[in-house]
Amino acid sequence: MAFIRSEEEVDEMIEEMLQKGSGKYITQSVLFKKDSEIQMDLLKKVLMSSTSFGAFVKQVLAEKFENRDVSVKSQPIQQQLPKKDTGNFF
Repeated sequence: MAFIRSEEEVDEMIEEMLQKGSGKYITQSVLFKKDSEIQMDLLKKVLMSSTSFGAFVKQVLAEKFENRDVSVKSQPIQQQLPKKDTGNFF
């Protein structure tokens, strides 16, 4: 798996999120474009198959990293990919 950031960069990002937030959780969000039939269909399928969007995302993430060594230290960054805006991908 290619990483786009180092472990140190991500640690800094998470620390900033912890400092900014006042609650018990860090919130990451996904926007769905209302006039995108594909995006609305994805949202519909997610909500039909899980108790909540957040629960679905956590399940998918757990499945993606299941039986894998997710330790960043054991997997060096294979290539530095340019950072890009991935919003509204459909």
